[in-house]
This record gives sequence, C-alpha cells and structure tokens, in this order.
Amino acid sequence: MKNKLIIVIAVALLCIVSVPSALAYFYTYAQTEGTVTVTLTDKSDIEEKIEKGEKLISIKADENSDPVFVRVKYFAPSNATITVTKNDGWIEDGDFFYYSKPIDGKADTETIKDVTDTTLNIKIERPADMEEGETFDVVVLHEMTPALFSESEPSATYKFFDSEKNGWWYADWTTTVKPTTEVDG
Repeated sequence: MKNKLIIVIAVALLCIVSVPSALAYFYTYAQTEGTVTVTLTDKSDIEEKIEKGEKLISIKADENSDPVFVRVKYFAPSNATITVTKNDGWIEDGDFFYYSKPIDGKADTETIKDVTDTTLNIKIERPADMEEGETFDVVVLHEMTPALFSESEPSATYKFFDSEKNGWWYADWTTTVKPTTEVDG
C-alpha cells in the first residue's frame, strides 16, 4: 500500500512538472500566410565619357544604395590595342579593375562618396589591318558587391579604413545579391 502511494505521488508530480511546458507550446506557436516582397537597395550605374579615343569610366551609386565595392572589366577585339590608365584608387587584378573604396548612395562624406573619385581610362587604338569605315565595339561591364564593415582590420584583399567611422570597409567578392526577391508564405 505504501509503495502504491509513493508511485501515485511520483506520477502526480511528473504530470505537474511536464504540463506547463506542454502548454507553453500552444501559447508560443503561431502560423501565418501571405507574400512578402524584399527589395535590396544596392545599385550602381556606369558612367562612360568618350574623349579622343579614350573611354573614361566612373561608377555612381544610386541615391538609396547601401555602400558597395565595384569592379570593371572590358571586352575588345583581340586585334585592337587597348591601354588602361589606372588613376588613383583603381587596382588591376586579373581581368578586373577594382576600385579601392566603397561608394555609398546614402552618404557623401569626406571619406566615402556616391561616385568613384577618379576615372578608369581605357584608350582604344584602331587595329592597323582594319579597313576605313569598319567599326568595332569595346564593351565595359561593371559589377558590385555589398561593402562589409568591421572595427578590426579584416584579412580581405580589398579594404578601406574609414577614419570617420573608425573601422574598415571590405569586399567579399564571393557574396552575391539578387536585387529583388519575393518570399511566398
């Protein structure tokens, strides 16, 4: 009889302890339906001026763009002679020319602007074997990646110290962003 009483009390205590956690599930569980549109605001546009057979390339961030790093690549016929002048801030690495500072459409400070401070100059010389009136194109492509921020110096190749924020902006070119994403619920 005494053992049965101990078993009944133990089972009662077990029920008292486990019931509140089971009830918590019903109080904290919520479900919803619908669609949410997520728009990422990083956007930049290439600005090309042509002067005396030279393309002067600069990149401008859209007004509401978050900070981004940009890079440029050109495509030209193999028989054309192309000379690239990297003005201050431009770095050549492989097929791309990287701008060393982020550009930011929301801020225009002493250290971070909404447009590249200098141009990348691509001088185009007509191939010698080209006939009069024959034309060709030099296509310039630009890409961007979100600028990441760290208070300590990152190990990234492309980084810039922002004295106003007392930290480092850096680029991770493996990061990809889709401008508009819709999520169905």
